[in-house]
Amino acid sequence: MNSSSALIRMPHAIVVSGLRSGIGKTLLAEHIVELVPDIAAIKITVHDGPTVVSAADADIMVQGKDTWRLRSRGAFPVVWVRACETEVGTGLQQALPLISGRPALLIEGNSVLQFIQPALALFICDSGILSEDIKHSRIEALRKATAVINNVRDTAAQGADRVTARCKTLNPQAPISSLSLTDSTAVRHLLRQLLERAGIGVRTGNSSPNVS
Repeated sequence: MNSSSALIRMPHAIVVSGLRSGIGKTLLAEHIVELVPDIAAIKITVHDGPTVVSAADADIMVQGKDTWRLRSRGAFPVVWVRACETEVGTGLQQALPLISGRPALLIEGNSVLQFIQPALALFICDSGILSEDIKHSRIEALRKATAVINNVRDTAAQGADRVTARCKTLNPQAPISSLSLTDSTAVRHLLRQLLERAGIGVRTGNSSPNVS
């Protein structure tokens, strides 16, 4: 699997990517796992070492790790892909057979959007998007997103309009929502509507408000 090939359509997949480490990708992914029944998950970590793909409990169920958080919320199986930037496609190709047959798939990572076209691609940003020093892979993930979430924290709400304007210059089509990812009610309302629009079944619950 390489980025020069045609994108593989994955109508059952949701991708969560983000502007930087620690921005809330796994927190958002946890909400998705709790909303979507029978979902599997792939966590992609870019590193400088050899490609390692594992679904073993010894790797996944380490308390506090992102893979542990996803599994604890209900994702099964959870597969961890560790690869350098140029080998992410290879790692993904090795991971997909391990989740074969599951009706829904969550993938957390930026570079994966070079290879697949998911049903829903969510990008998380904050006021850091106003900086000029952003990795190319993260800008490309934003360009390919079907929806953008501005994770507003503290006084960052004052810059929401500037964040929205910047994101619109990079991706004019994607709707942008400004909210705090720690506001579970708001996040779940937004996710429920985005998932339903993407044709992904969600657990029954309170109806979602309209998203402007």
